Amino acid sequence: IERLYASHFPFLLVENNYQTLPVNQLLIDNTGGARSAIEYLISLGHRRIAHFMGDPNKKVNLDRFNGYTETMRIHGLSIGAADITNIYSDYDLAYQAAFDLMGQTPDTRPTAIFCSNDRIALRSIQGIMDAGYSVPGDISVMGFDNQRILPDFYRGPAITSVEQPLYTIGMDSIRLLSERLNQADPGQAVRKTYKTRIIEKETVGEYR
Repeated sequence: IERLYASHFPFLLVENNYQTLPVNQLLIDNTGGARSAIEYLISLGHRRIAHFMGDPNKKVNLDRFNGYTETMRIHGLSIGAADITNIYSDYDLAYQAAFDLMGQTPDTRPTAIFCSNDRIALRSIQGIMDAGYSVPGDISVMGFDNQRILPDFYRGPAITSVEQPLYTIGMDSIRLLSERLNQADPGQAVRKTYKTRIIEKETVGEYR
């Protein structure tokens, strides 16, 4: 990034919050997206909400983790040590973690799981179903990304998720780069943050 900036080569960053230099950046409000996900679960009566977290070395996952913890704290909801499971990039860990979680008694286990992404969510759903339980009948699962195409082996319910405006970001990135290429003076760096929205499907239900 520093070499590109020094050479005045036109470029932009997508989902890479680089703060050292004034470079073009298109970002997603991951913290706000996670916050809205937890608010949504709480509005449906969920109070014991677990978080299956992706690789903590990726800022997007840390932002989503922060949105989860901040919202739980604002609502006075406790987060136990067992409520946060780090999946890293091994999605099979999500399967096993969800399978094991269902071994807890109904009055102590979480009523919902918020996952860092849809891949973690789908493996969690498979673990829950293989343990003999249903989603969202016995536990709700919420993803992040709203992936349109899931792996062929997935046969579970459609995943309720937080959608990122990826098409819009793609269009804006090409438009911005085209403008920069056609300008002698590129002007000030562009920094834009995009909001997310919840897409309701089949994996989150009301907790009574």
